[in-house]
Amino acid sequence: MFKYEITPHASVVIWGGYDHLRELHQLIHRILDQSQYINDDSGYPTWLAFEVRKAYDGHRLTGVRQAGNGDKQNVYGFETSWLLIILQVSCLRQAQASYPATDQDHVTLSELENVVKIAITVAMPEHSSMIKHYLKSPNPFINDSDKLTSRLDEYDALPADIKTSRLSDYLSEFQ
Repeated sequence: MFKYEITPHASVVIWGGYDHLRELHQLIHRILDQSQYINDDSGYPTWLAFEVRKAYDGHRLTGVRQAGNGDKQNVYGFETSWLLIILQVSCLRQAQASYPATDQDHVTLSELENVVKIAITVAMPEHSSMIKHYLKSPNPFINDSDKLTSRLDEYDALPADIKTSRLSDYLSEFQ
């Protein structure tokens, strides 16, 4: 199961156990390999796969959490900007619909999407309905890495206190 942590610099950390993150990494690559929706291997879904792999390899954030049965479990995480994780989840959701995904594939992606939605609701309640709507909307720029990179760089350069209020503006450019 994935968890989230909202950071003070307008980003989010996605946490998960080794197996969950490894499963997510494999799913992203299956989507990239099998979906006809994505044709840009250098794009932002690939960036997510990279961050997830670095996380479960222990090269990003690490921690320990208590499992439901009281046992301690190692967890691994990666920090990402709000704009990037929303674009990535939206892209993966759309791309997953274009190939025969397994039930487990749907569960894994739904868990990631759900934790992002919950984090959005907590961090930005005034913008959450529009942002959640975006997660379900087609992205016409899904294979335009140059435009996406340009807009992500611009967004990431904003001061933290402005990023949250401008997120809706940036997302509207991708609809």
